[in-house]
Amino acid sequence: ADVLHRVAGHKGLAAEPVLSVKTEVVPPAPPIATKLQRIVPELRAVVRQRVEPSKAGAASVRTTVSDELRAVRLNAGEMAALRQAPMPGAAVWHQPAAAQTRATGVAMAAPTVLQSAASTTRERQWLTQVGAAALGSPQRSDSQAARRGGNEPGAALDPGSTLRFALPTRDIEGKPPVLVLSGDAAARVTALDRVGEPLLDVETVGSIKLVVPPGTAWLSVTGLGRSAQQPEAPALGAVTLDEATDAVPVVGWQSHTELVALTDTTLLARGALLRLSARTSALSERGCVRAQAALDQQTGLETHLPTRIRTLALVLDEGPGEPSADLASSLGLSMRYAQVSEEPTLILAGTRTMLIYEVTEAAADAPWLVVALAHTDAWRVAGVMGFAAPPSVWVPLLAEGELDALVEDGPLSASGSLGVQFIED
Repeated sequence: ADVLHRVAGHKGLAAEPVLSVKTEVVPPAPPIATKLQRIVPELRAVVRQRVEPSKAGAASVRTTVSDELRAVRLNAGEMAALRQAPMPGAAVWHQPAAAQTRATGVAMAAPTVLQSAASTTRERQWLTQVGAAALGSPQRSDSQAARRGGNEPGAALDPGSTLRFALPTRDIEGKPPVLVLSGDAAARVTALDRVGEPLLDVETVGSIKLVVPPGTAWLSVTGLGRSAQQPEAPALGAVTLDEATDAVPVVGWQSHTELVALTDTTLLARGALLRLSARTSALSERGCVRAQAALDQQTGLETHLPTRIRTLALVLDEGPGEPSADLASSLGLSMRYAQVSEEPTLILAGTRTMLIYEVTEAAADAPWLVVALAHTDAWRVAGVMGFAAPPSVWVPLLAEGELDALVEDGPLSASGSLGVQFIED
C-alpha cells in the first residue's frame, strides 16, 4: 500500500489506487465450419511444342497426287479420309501448285491453350472437354481417340504436348488420385507443390500407374513420342538421357532452349528442371518461353539433372558488369546429392566460357541432382547440361565442336499415342 500511495502521487496517475480488477471469462469462438473438397485435378492449360524432325520420321516430307487421281470424283467420306492426318502432330495441307508460297512450320504449329481471362469461350469449352476425358467422364467423343490414332481411355496426349493440371491443397479430404497412362509412347510426369518445389519428376515408357504425391498443387504430363527405350524404373532422364534425334543425347538447357513454364519460377527443360530465384514475369501465362528470356534479371537459379550423368557442363557468357580476375568471387556453385571434381576443365571461345566438371559420386537414393548457381552481373548463365559419358570423352568433342545447339527441343518423335486418366486410389 505504501508503494501504491507513493506511485499514485506522481503526475498523471490516479489518486486512488486500484486494488482489484473485475474479470469476466469469455468463451472461445466456435470454429468456422469449412467444407472439405475432394482432390480433383482441373486442366488449366495444354502447352504445345513444335515437333522437330526426328530419326523416327519418314524420309519423305511431301506427297503429290497425279492428274489421274484428281480427275476421279470422290465422295464426302473418301475426301475426309484424304484430309485426315496420318499421325498425331502431323497435318494435311492442300497445295495447288509446287511453286506457290507454303506456310512456315511456325505458322502450322498447334497453338497453346491456357485458361485465363483472355481465353475465348471455345478454348474454355475445349479445356473442359479434355479435362473431363482425363477424369473418365463420357464427355469425350470417339473422334478424339480417332484423331490421335489410338483407342486408349482418357484424354489424348500427343507428342510435344503438355497437359497442366491444378489440384487443391487446402480444405481437402481423401487421398490424391492415381495417374494412369496407357499407350505405346514415352511421357514425362512432374508434380509440384504450391511454391513450385518438385515432388515427383519421372520419365516412363508405355502404360503405367503413378500415385500423385500428397501436397501436389500442379501436375503436368508431357508426351515425348515413341521411344525405343525400356527404362528399368521411372526416373528423371530415364528416356532422354539415352535417346535423342542427334547421335548423342544431352540433357539440360541452353539459351535457345524452349522451356515449358509450369509456374512463374519452375520450368521444364530437356530431361531437366529449371527453378528461378525470383518471379520477374508471368511466365506460366506464356506456356513456352526461351531460356534466355526466362533468365533475364535473374542472379540465381537451380537446375535438376538426372542422377546418371557423369559430366556436368556450365556455359557462361560475359555480362555487362566488370569482370573479376578471380572466377570464384563472381560465381558460386553448389551441388546437392552429388560431388563433382574440385578443379573444372575450362573451354574458352571468345566471350563464352564453359566449365566442365566430372561427377565423381552421386547419392544412390536421390531422385535427381541439384546444381545451384549464383552470379554477379559480370556473367550471364547460358546453359547447364549433363552428359552420360565422362569428361575424358566430352572435352575433346566440346573443344572442337559447335557449342550453341547441343540441347534439343520438343519430343523424341511425332509418332506414338498416350491416354491420360485419373482414377481413385
